[in-house]
Amino acid sequence: MPSVSIILPNYNHAPYLRKRIDSILKQTYQDFELILMDDCSTDNSREIIEQYRNHPKISHLILNERNSGSTFRQWEKGFSLAKGHLIWIAESDDYADIRFIERMVNAHEAYPTVGLVYCNSIVINDKDEILAEDHYKPPLPRYRNDFYNRGLDECRDYLSQECSISNASCVVFKKKYIDAIKGSSSGFSLAGDWMFYVRILSISDIYFIAEKLSYFRTHGNNVRSNTNHNKGIFETLSVLNFLIQHKIVDKERASRRLVMIWNDSYHAFRNGITKRPFKKSMKSLFYYKKTLVE
Repeated sequence: MPSVSIILPNYNHAPYLRKRIDSILKQTYQDFELILMDDCSTDNSREIIEQYRNHPKISHLILNERNSGSTFRQWEKGFSLAKGHLIWIAESDDYADIRFIERMVNAHEAYPTVGLVYCNSIVINDKDEILAEDHYKPPLPRYRNDFYNRGLDECRDYLSQECSISNASCVVFKKKYIDAIKGSSSGFSLAGDWMFYVRILSISDIYFIAEKLSYFRTHGNNVRSNTNHNKGIFETLSVLNFLIQHKIVDKERASRRLVMIWNDSYHAFRNGITKRPFKKSMKSLFYYKKTLVE
């Protein structure tokens, strides 16, 4: 049984796919399985994926006949197939340093209560040109060195304000914590990773590796570029709802985030949001406000 299960969900990332797969297969740590998944791509992704079908590291090759509508549904399908005690979701348009898995495994082994290890990333464009040498700009002091933090503290101090984990490709999880959490991110389009992180960290701890071991690609065809901004507002409300209901955030932090969400909702309304979702958003904000004053 492999130690690490790597889930690679792809949709229309043919130009980057081969480099992503090869960066996995060349890792210095080789005790892994690779689960390749394509969500009914309309480019030549399947042609590229098929070339790896018989590779000994490929444990599953899943080709959807119909698009699932959410990369997070692909995540969950991958979880159900994974055999390793660690899971890496390797997004198909990014790639990694060859020491990525080795460093992640070492950190997980050193900290048994950690459910999530992540590292810093270099930001690149569609031509592999470096846009930012450090994903965390400005370079905050906490990201200059490796650190450990309690999961609840990380949620309260950082993840209650924004998705402070920069991208999914730089994260490796312990599967036992994935199996233990309740709820699903499959209905999300944008903030499913954020919700997933807070669920994991509500029952485990976090470790950060300052070394830049992942290359995060930004371009016009990634999920964030193509997701409706207004939907992102409502998904953010769902994350905040989880944090409030589980008493992870205090009134001051929740109130500060509520002001930001209110402003985003108002601007979305002014930019043409339909009446029904705006009404839904206002109902949610009213509920959260009521929760804070009780």
